[in-house]
Amino acid sequence: MAKLLASTEFPGLHFRAGWAFFAALLGVGCGQAAPTNEGVGSAEGALDAAIWQAWSSSFLPSNSGGFADASAVCRADAQSSTAAAQGFMVLGRHAGTPGKDRYRLFMYYKQRPSLSWTEQGTTTFNSKPACTPLGEIEVQANDSTWSNQMVFVGKRSSDNLYCVRIVTLSPAGQINVDPPPVPTVPFGLDWHPITTSTYLALGSSQAQSFPSGSSNASAAFTASDNGYLVVGGRRSDNRIYLYVNGIYNGSAPPVYSKSNWLATAFQVPALPTGWTADGDPAVAADTGGAFLVTTRARNALNQYRLYVGYVFVPYLALGGWITGSWSGWTQPSTGTIAINSDPAIEYDYRLLAPTAYFRGTQGSSVNRIYQSTRNNDGTWPAFTSIQTDSFTTAPAVASGLHLDAAHMVIARKTDAQQLWQTGTLSGTGF
Repeated sequence: MAKLLASTEFPGLHFRAGWAFFAALLGVGCGQAAPTNEGVGSAEGALDAAIWQAWSSSFLPSNSGGFADASAVCRADAQSSTAAAQGFMVLGRHAGTPGKDRYRLFMYYKQRPSLSWTEQGTTTFNSKPACTPLGEIEVQANDSTWSNQMVFVGKRSSDNLYCVRIVTLSPAGQINVDPPPVPTVPFGLDWHPITTSTYLALGSSQAQSFPSGSSNASAAFTASDNGYLVVGGRRSDNRIYLYVNGIYNGSAPPVYSKSNWLATAFQVPALPTGWTADGDPAVAADTGGAFLVTTRARNALNQYRLYVGYVFVPYLALGGWITGSWSGWTQPSTGTIAINSDPAIEYDYRLLAPTAYFRGTQGSSVNRIYQSTRNNDGTWPAFTSIQTDSFTTAPAVASGLHLDAAHMVIARKTDAQQLWQTGTLSGTGF
């Protein structure tokens, strides 16, 4: 799958050959050339409710002091030239003291020791965290483009700025010790605010430029693929904004640089008339340059809906909201289920399908986690609950895991110190 550099003016600007489905989805045509997308697609009925394991806390140690809000989970494979270790990591905001409002990290590796909750620096945050591997979502074991690096993102307490931390995982052959090594931070890439050439000096408390009177209001989201790292969220004007960083590095592992943030913070088109973004939006990357944005929406009657849209980031980076860079908003029907939390979304590169999640209530089924996987025709089937457990937080989700479960969902019940997880049954989605 060749990648093409389209411009040196926009770091990392490129796209894959082939994205016919996305062009059709957006209605691109009338003589207008568009790249095709091998990744955007779906699998009918991909994640049936019956394939989810029972919720369990056995993999996740309790965190003394508890968590302040929902957590984040992401694939965290570690590789070397001779071995690969498959795993995942969980981030949470600590609620106790000492270390209140700092992020803590847990790492799990299959058939290897796990790293229990470990503080991630001394910066404090006022929202849940987000995380993503730095690079391509479909990279396989021992692939030369796997970076062994992870991206952590959060909203800093002191000024509400979105801040980034890059960490490097120890190679697979070095994590057999108990406990395994704590991920290291490359020089200069500890917690720092996102900056661009049109904003003030690097490190300034005003590094992110906002419309008059607005600031970051939601937790940050992040995803990485196709040569781009995307970070964003909802501002206090109730619009969703995206920051884009070019990380493309040819056939070598991707490289993150503070100076590669594109000069514009892109404002996602408004929701349909009468509806405004509410709470924390979420994002997931497919395999061809399209990033899926989802948000809960609220109207004047305090009714709630779910909306999903695609941003084609290579076009966005090239010329802003040109034809072909935005799909428009789609409303997956949630039927009679009350949406009680922020949504989560992930994309399975094996199934070529996104799955959306939220915590909801339907009749006597209170605060369950519901999910739906998009059909081949772009429609969303009815949301179904994952088992019958009840939760107090929004779900955190990940896919593409090289474990017994390809998809993972994490949420918290009434015990603030303990997280629970479920996944698709062994082999499902591979």
